[in-house]
Amino acid sequence: MQGGDINGDGFDDFLGRTIYDGNASYGCFWQGSSIITTQWDVQLYPVYFGTDWPHYDLIHGDLNNDGFDDLIGSDYEAWGDSGRLAIWLGKQNFKGTADLFLTPPDEIPYYSHFGYALACGDFNNDGFDDLAVGAPQSPPGLSDVPGALVIYSGNAQLADTSVATEDELAPQLNDALKFSSYPNPLPVGKAVSLRYQGKGYDQLNTKTISLYNLKGQRVFQAQDSSRGDTSSIQLPELPSGVYIIKVSAAGQHHSSKRIVVY
Repeated sequence: MQGGDINGDGFDDFLGRTIYDGNASYGCFWQGSSIITTQWDVQLYPVYFGTDWPHYDLIHGDLNNDGFDDLIGSDYEAWGDSGRLAIWLGKQNFKGTADLFLTPPDEIPYYSHFGYALACGDFNNDGFDDLAVGAPQSPPGLSDVPGALVIYSGNAQLADTSVATEDELAPQLNDALKFSSYPNPLPVGKAVSLRYQGKGYDQLNTKTISLYNLKGQRVFQAQDSSRGDTSSIQLPELPSGVYIIKVSAAGQHHSSKRIVVY
């Protein structure tokens, strides 16, 4: 299965087979060259490209426009048929370990087979390849629930995850104290409005608003001293893409939401 030019050497690379070594499965990935042998070059983890040939699905595109093709694979039966994606970012010294994972957005129902079909290309002609993810299957017994197509915009913030240890990682999403953000999707350079829900926000003197890219690095932070249930935060001009906005106070993480900047 063709994987594009992952390491930028001018030769296309490819996935040949999967192996189970008694502990875990991995993909055998060959990096193209003028001489191809029977020995693969890289072990591809995890097996998010199907467990047998009829179900293999691995695509490639340059999501961050760095000159290296990136790999995108899915396991649409993961998480109880909800589905999950893995992204391997291309680089000169490609190691085969996935850099990013995508799970279905909150609006996608369970059992949706998120990742059943994938497509990659520069949909908006901005120089970055974008990712389309199909989630076609309705929950069992609910045939009137339509499928969905989710688009992720490529952007320069996607980068190798082998970064310095001081980089703060994005938090897990939770709903301890809820808030909503609007508009969502949000135009580049516009302010995001937050509406707080639940008890306790009016008792917080200062809330910290943080924004993370899909790599998990913080790209923006501001303090919110408003005491009401709504506030407006002016964001800097960011590359188009998916981000996580987090609200915390007194050193405790309260809630997070995904937002899309376009």
